[in-house]
Amino acid sequence: MFSEDPINIWSYVYFIQAGYEGPIKIGSSNNVEKRLNSLQTSCPDKLMVLHFTTGGRALEKYLHKKFEKHVKHGEWFSPDQEILDYIVEIKHEDEFYGRPLSIVEFALNNGFELSKDDWEVAVLLTRGGMISSYNNDHINYKLKFWKLLDAYWEYLKHIPSKLYHKREITCLINEGYGIEDKEIKRKLCIPF
Repeated sequence: MFSEDPINIWSYVYFIQAGYEGPIKIGSSNNVEKRLNSLQTSCPDKLMVLHFTTGGRALEKYLHKKFEKHVKHGEWFSPDQEILDYIVEIKHEDEFYGRPLSIVEFALNNGFELSKDDWEVAVLLTRGGMISSYNNDHINYKLKFWKLLDAYWEYLKHIPSKLYHKREITCLINEGYGIEDKEIKRKLCIPF
């Protein structure tokens, strides 16, 4: 549906190190354990997951740029103190505050019924996207997302903003706040 979107919707960024002092791979996957096993088959050193966090390709791309001066090859980086300090910092934050949930994880953990296509829509709506049609079927479709977006925004209010900003978790919500949407909410007695 939105395959050109460069952002994963259900993914983690992981830091995997080869040996105790070897290079560190910064990548993204929706299954870190499976990815570790896949990488291990082609690596003679024992690989260890140093940490993984919410973020997907947006965070992966940001970190590759941030640490580009430490690139050894592809997505493998020298175990520079700057990278190790970053990993320790986000690991500590995730342990102290809990790993921030993506909107998809939040929806699945809180009983919102979404199809896989809906997952992509939910992510795009947190990045400023909007649902444009206004027939009765689409109003029900919009209502489903308005409830999810409102609940997710309330969840994010209880997390220090630096946690989701540092992980490139975007929450720019326009859906539900346009003139037409406000009129729908007014007619349905939904607060805005």
